[in-house]
Amino acid sequence: MKELIYQSIAYRLLSVVKSIMVYNGLPEDENKTITDYPAIYVEFADIKYNRVSENEREASYVLNLHIVFQSLQDSAIRKDTDVSKRLTAENQILTQTKQLLSGWKPETADSEMELESEMQDTEHSALSVWVQQWTFIATECINKL
Repeated sequence: MKELIYQSIAYRLLSVVKSIMVYNGLPEDENKTITDYPAIYVEFADIKYNRVSENEREASYVLNLHIVFQSLQDSAIRKDTDVSKRLTAENQILTQTKQLLSGWKPETADSEMELESEMQDTEHSALSVWVQQWTFIATECINKL
């Protein structure tokens, strides 16, 4: 089910950023590079299950979107970019992400996505990271062996 949810979110947000990937700690690992920025890493942070019947369970998802930009602190970027324009572009991407996901139901979800929080993460050398935390509920079938 996570794969379907990830694919529907990635498809929904592909017009906003240059790349979308599953989160695996890369923003903190400066030795690895991903594709172009801005990028979104999708992290399935927490899934709580509640059995609703013999064959179904309700899954409450907490999903973190790590929205990654090249840092304004980077000297190469600072030379070529007006800081005010960069901050405006970052804000537009954060706003577009909220507009596209607020009130939208991912594939297989039972409830609409709700934004719980948004915060700027610590500076990651050449990266600026914002984390948006989203919640939604989906019902899953339980296969008996």
